[in-house]
Amino acid sequence: MIEIRKFDNLQIETDQGFKDFDGLARIRDQFLIKFTFEDKTNISVTYHHEFMINGIKVEACDLIEGEVLESRNEFKKIIKIEILKEKEDVFDVLEVKDIHRYYVNDILSHNCKFIGSSNTLIDSDVLERMETQDPIDTKWNGVFQIYEHPVPDALYILGIDSCEGTGMDYGVVQVLKLNSEYDVDQVAIFRHNTIEVSKFSQICISISEFYNNAYMMIENNGVGALIANMIWNEYEYDYIINCDKKGLGIRSTKKSKLAANLLLKRYAENGWLGIRDKQTQYELSLYEEVKPNVFQAPEYSHDDCVTSLLWALFFITTEFFDGKSLGVKNIDDKFKIDNQWDNDAPVVFTDQDYYAMDTDEENEFY
Repeated sequence: MIEIRKFDNLQIETDQGFKDFDGLARIRDQFLIKFTFEDKTNISVTYHHEFMINGIKVEACDLIEGEVLESRNEFKKIIKIEILKEKEDVFDVLEVKDIHRYYVNDILSHNCKFIGSSNTLIDSDVLERMETQDPIDTKWNGVFQIYEHPVPDALYILGIDSCEGTGMDYGVVQVLKLNSEYDVDQVAIFRHNTIEVSKFSQICISISEFYNNAYMMIENNGVGALIANMIWNEYEYDYIINCDKKGLGIRSTKKSKLAANLLLKRYAENGWLGIRDKQTQYELSLYEEVKPNVFQAPEYSHDDCVTSLLWALFFITTEFFDGKSLGVKNIDDKFKIDNQWDNDAPVVFTDQDYYAMDTDEENEFY
């Protein structure tokens, strides 16, 4: 089990001075290797801890006696290597800014960029190769990050994981662009954890309208059912994919979530899914199997970006996706909906539209 603690405004010593870092990971029950040096000091680390030798990363398990490690005082020569028999908890530093190196017991080490092992849903090598980028635009004081503006006639789908707005779990809207059945790009993401339910519902609608009236895959467990009903009934916005026979949206069950997880793994590892958002990439790097076929984030961490991504991608497997024509099958006929927007002019999305929803001061969230 991995526990993550994120920090703000803390620094760690490196070979280039003190640098910011994201936090610490506590990794439980690890077998360790103990290195004793010529100066009688020692250090115990995991098999895959990365040291620096002449600017190159080298895993602890690949070192031999006589090798020299970079240290605060130039070098340290290994004179003895022992495999410890008892498991221990260890700590690793996350994301040292710019250089990803730091000193531990005077030895120069490489930080852990992606926490995980064979238990993570997506292979760490795949995560390392994901080419994230900075957003090209933002809205709502940065909580909506845009990596690609809408393209006319393109097909988009929203994956929505709702929140109660209490500062705990995040409400997330993932926007995926379906270029083809096997070519999907993440183009935008909304993420906030103190937004109240009514406003979150309006935001989902606004993002849907912005991205060519994109349909929504809303997980309806917990507060998600309230969000789906508010969008459908109160705001009379019917762009919701309904896969649950007992309600609006899609129900997360052990069976459906496993299927969604396996689909995400397949798309990511085959290179069919482009992830641009760094927070999504980070959460994927922590998303691990905690018991057979059950995946979630470690304690003190979040996986809302992952779960919303799951349901957006899962749209491809539903009866509503028409892969050959890259469209959505006629949902109006299935649900007998009188779509009042069919003959309306397209919605023109501007900054003023975003802020027009926020005229009530008691609902201010940014």
